[in-house]
Amino acid sequence: MFAMRAYDAGRLLIKALAQLEGQWDGPQMVQLMKTLPVISPRHGEPLKFDSHGDAINPGYIFKVKRVGDRLMNGLVGQVPSINLDAYQ
Repeated sequence: MFAMRAYDAGRLLIKALAQLEGQWDGPQMVQLMKTLPVISPRHGEPLKFDSHGDAINPGYIFKVKRVGDRLMNGLVGQVPSINLDAYQ
């Protein structure tokens, strides 16, 4: 889970830097990272953020299962997306 978040963040950072043509502008970089469309391999949908900068994307619960002689992640359930803006 943490590796996928870091992967998504890295992709957002690279895409925002490309938009800024390599020129660092912190506030503009953050705004771009919140609005650029990036499809996450985590769920195949664009990443979305609330006004706090928190991700509004579902979470997943996995359990390691033995399949033959291999260990595989099996999906147990999904945690629904939460938008903290709805709780203000």
